[in-house]
Amino acid sequence: MSSSPKTGQVRPLPESESQYPGKRPKIEKDTKSKKLTKKNAKKLKKQRQTLPENCSPEDVQWKDIVSLLGENVINGAIEEGSEFQSPFAYHEVLELEVKMICSNGDGLAQSDREDIRPWVVVVPFAMPGERVRAKIFRNERMHSMADFIEIVRPNLELRDDARIKCKYFSKCGGCQYQMLSYEKQLEFKRDVVVKAYKNYSNLLESSVPTIQPTMPSPLQYGYRTKITPHFQAPPKLDRDVLQKEVSDGKVPDWLKIGFNYQGQNKVIDIEECPIATPILNDALPGVRDNIYKTIHTYKKGATLLLRESIDTSGDADGKACITSNHASIREKVGDFSFEYLAGSFFQNNNSILPSLTSYVRDAIFSLYPPEDSARPTHLIDTYCGSGLFAITLSPYFSQIAGIEISADSILYASHNARLNNIP
Repeated sequence: MSSSPKTGQVRPLPESESQYPGKRPKIEKDTKSKKLTKKNAKKLKKQRQTLPENCSPEDVQWKDIVSLLGENVINGAIEEGSEFQSPFAYHEVLELEVKMICSNGDGLAQSDREDIRPWVVVVPFAMPGERVRAKIFRNERMHSMADFIEIVRPNLELRDDARIKCKYFSKCGGCQYQMLSYEKQLEFKRDVVVKAYKNYSNLLESSVPTIQPTMPSPLQYGYRTKITPHFQAPPKLDRDVLQKEVSDGKVPDWLKIGFNYQGQNKVIDIEECPIATPILNDALPGVRDNIYKTIHTYKKGATLLLRESIDTSGDADGKACITSNHASIREKVGDFSFEYLAGSFFQNNNSILPSLTSYVRDAIFSLYPPEDSARPTHLIDTYCGSGLFAITLSPYFSQIAGIEISADSILYASHNARLNNIP
């Protein structure tokens, strides 16, 4: 009887038993016939012993791959030692049938050629039921990563490209679902939670709670109050030459300020972002222009910050764009005011926060009649940050405690309690 582990079991496994994706294998043009050298064999052994971090994006994707291929196929390949033997060559262009959406938003596709063994190809911007062309750029355990080229046969029940509002969509790695109706986007997001409970809760199926529909956001575009475009290091040019170029008003061809291309560590130049608030988009050209003028002073790349704040220096209803990580941000959530460091964490979709905090309140108290003496009176807000839930729920509890590891966040949470007249 085989001693192979069950697929999905989390423990270190010897050599060919490990069913988790390891580090990227060296890709050969002919992966079927290539004989392993001593060096390659040692590298492959290390890959088979390497587990991804539990609950990491790689682990989440792997569980979707297992779901698509089936445990028998995965375990059979592991027993044969063929889990890294991709049927596809580096940069091979394929037509593929998209079978499902991974939890990270990418399509999981397969070839329908009879000579191809069961194998998954991960393709971004592709929907279930579509036929796509894609180009392989990396082979991994039981799957390959591919760049999206084009849709050969769209799934018109899902896809409507007229919905896309970003000119960088299908190149920029920031968004995946703009071709979908918002209702379908919410369904896919609910499915992510369903699969998370299935794969990581360690609960019996009968004990898993019913996952409710995803709460919609009042805004689908123009909602994001923080963006962090970046640029890569300048080439090793003479600083005086570079300074003269920018002094002449010339933007270097190599300078791209934006976000990463999908699946690449390469920056795509972004002049506007439709999911960012109008305040941030209005400020972005000036921020970009400042980098153009000072790029000769940078020895390495940098990440920029643009964050929306209530303008405390002028009109109470005015908004401003803050670009310093160390500045204070002021924000309103319903009737409550919050301040926090610009570089710290706070929810980036302000429009949904009133309904989010109300949902948490209702979830707590819906189990108790209004006059029930067992109704909760004390709230502990763990990972409280600057106090979002503790402060917005404060009218409903007699005592509240916040727990947080960040000293700055604790200072701001205490400040926010005073700001909202909470003793």
